[in-house]
Amino acid sequence: MPPKTQDEIKAELLARLNATADVVANLSAQLEDVEEKIAPAPAPFPENVSVEKLFFLSREGEARDKLFSALDMVNKAVQTMHKEAKNATHGVQHLRNGKAWGHVMEKASNLLYANFHAVEESMRAMADSAHLVATLATFARADVVPEDETLEGGAE
Repeated sequence: MPPKTQDEIKAELLARLNATADVVANLSAQLEDVEEKIAPAPAPFPENVSVEKLFFLSREGEARDKLFSALDMVNKAVQTMHKEAKNATHGVQHLRNGKAWGHVMEKASNLLYANFHAVEESMRAMADSAHLVATLATFARADVVPEDETLEGGAE
């Protein structure tokens, strides 16, 4: 038998390597099947809280409506206060350092909006907190494990 060339040796080694990889992949798949049969993954509990119900909770509520109605009233009051503040600064530009005074007064009157936005964010956070409590209560009521199913290691 004539000696093999390097290309032939490489091809033979590559074929053996591919065959070995196939065997390892096959054994790995078989091992996963055996492991699944020995310790199957626990079946998840069925979903019992609908997303639609949670969405409904976020949209409902007389108190929430009153809160945002009050927020609209506060916004209108802030706009009126801002307009009055701007009216009070008329004529300042003709004083000595008028541009500087005008700039400072504009910044001070704009602070009304900054304060309003802080109040608005706080009120929205309160509404979101109330929604979160309602959501948690919904999950708590729905989180009842059926009698015939128990969690591993948990109390029965």
